[in-house]
Amino acid sequence: MGHANGHPGGQALCDGLLRELQSTLPDLARVTGKSACSFSSPRHTQFVYAYHIKADEHLSLYFRAIPGEEGEAPPGVILSTRGRKEDAWARRFPAFLRVTSQAQLPSIATFLLGTPLELGTRQRLNIASREPVTPPEEVDLDRELFEGALVRISVNRYERDSAARAACIRHYGSKCVACGFDFAATYGAWLEGFIHVHHLTPLASIGDRYRVDPLRDLRPICANCHAVAHRRNPPHTIEELRDLLAAPASRKRRRTMQ
Repeated sequence: MGHANGHPGGQALCDGLLRELQSTLPDLARVTGKSACSFSSPRHTQFVYAYHIKADEHLSLYFRAIPGEEGEAPPGVILSTRGRKEDAWARRFPAFLRVTSQAQLPSIATFLLGTPLELGTRQRLNIASREPVTPPEEVDLDRELFEGALVRISVNRYERDSAARAACIRHYGSKCVACGFDFAATYGAWLEGFIHVHHLTPLASIGDRYRVDPLRDLRPICANCHAVAHRRNPPHTIEELRDLLAAPASRKRRRTMQ
């Protein structure tokens, strides 16, 4: 059953989710169908569907994910996976979130703007792989870490928390905080929101499991500044990167004055 014929409670939740997502993606649109609402933009193909039931005041959100890697639901939100994933649609949308209140929408929007949105973007661009490019300086070949916890994986790399990345970019924007580089301004609007995310405290130096605070621990940074930051151990701070960038201009001014 579509939005127009759904329960008023479900309609309100769907409307609230649209507002939350549009606060980060202003050009996001909602398309109402016979049984569900889909969310997409010119740069991101459908990455979430909201299903309405007339007798149900709540909402079920089916989101893009890799089967078996659906992620961890926001606190207080129920995440369920499909029992059968035989058709292509079910494999692209193997899980759903159960939305029961308006208070859940900010954290749900942050979750959806992580991996589900990334997969939708790659589908739009016809990019097969979803693996991020990780500068080699960030990889500790002796340890296998994700946000402070040890895991066994086929390739040694840091796991990135997609929800934490999305929250960081949502707060700080997608311009490099060190040099101001903006991928979208340089390469086109299709790269809006694209940026590396830098952990201010190197994960390799953290022995205990910890909860990443996206606003305290992460900053958006371009690939060049990210590589320079990791040219030493411990990495350069953001302030030190800015000083390095300012140094050539300062030397040029001194030469001009001589």
